[in-house]
Amino acid sequence: MGGTSEEITQTALIEAAEWLVRLQSGTADAVCLQTWISARPENARAWQRMSQFEQGIVEVPPERRELAKRALDSVRAQRSKRKTLSILAALALGGGSTWGFFRTPAGGRLLADHATGIGERLTRALPRGGELRLNTDTIVMESDHARLKLTRGEIYVDTAGEAILIDTAYGALQPVGTRFTVRDLGDATRVSVIDGLVRATPTNSSSSVDVSAGETFRFDRNRAAADPVVSQLSPTAWLDGLIDARSVRLGDLAAELARYQSGHIHIASDAADLIVSGVFRLNAVDEAWLALEASLPISVQRYTPFLTVIQRI
Repeated sequence: MGGTSEEITQTALIEAAEWLVRLQSGTADAVCLQTWISARPENARAWQRMSQFEQGIVEVPPERRELAKRALDSVRAQRSKRKTLSILAALALGGGSTWGFFRTPAGGRLLADHATGIGERLTRALPRGGELRLNTDTIVMESDHARLKLTRGEIYVDTAGEAILIDTAYGALQPVGTRFTVRDLGDATRVSVIDGLVRATPTNSSSSVDVSAGETFRFDRNRAAADPVVSQLSPTAWLDGLIDARSVRLGDLAAELARYQSGHIHIASDAADLIVSGVFRLNAVDEAWLALEASLPISVQRYTPFLTVIQRI
């Protein structure tokens, strides 16, 4: 039953996924399953791949194993039958360990306690009465009722006076009766306080920095410092569904807009340095580009849903 993923068609994998779901639900006829497996070599390869995928759950670290199983069960329960089978087929076709998939953004969303896709925003009540909002493309883990971990994206937290801790890739945040936002920048974490105070402690530092209302700080694993981005791009405008730009480079604005739409935005260097101000709606990115094209010496070309090219004219 050898073979590579190139020798297994998507159709065969979807059929194998359907047999796997039937087998797990107790509705599969073993003789019919064996007949299907023996009918064509690619069926045998597809069934082997699907079986390896299901067995791959054991490779998930023990502390996340049950969560991984629940995530797969949730996919099966909440999605349409065809969508469920397609997801299982895609996971199996990906090869490698199951845990390797769960470490990707898509897999992380399956394991997450709270998550959003690109362009989505979500509001959740915290167990002790506070509020959690997720911006676009965000993944949050909830280790217990008083601790959250931001692994991707951006969140707003209203503690409602309760004690809570926020873990990030670059350190921990301890709010004191406050409202604030936290964003994972890839190479650092940004925290912007609306009310109250947040104590930021970088991972490799023995000292903390207090961020007060109206302040925005950026910190990596070693230090924290005031972030001047607040003077150009409001770090809290997304709470109102907006991007508020003030004398910002078009390249930087494009990077912000790109967070809310799928695909790649390519901007020419001479266009990227143009300075622009404006307020743009997050749920109308295409309208934002039309407005920018009308007010700046640029052309905006959408070649496919996944490629936008901006050039100076």
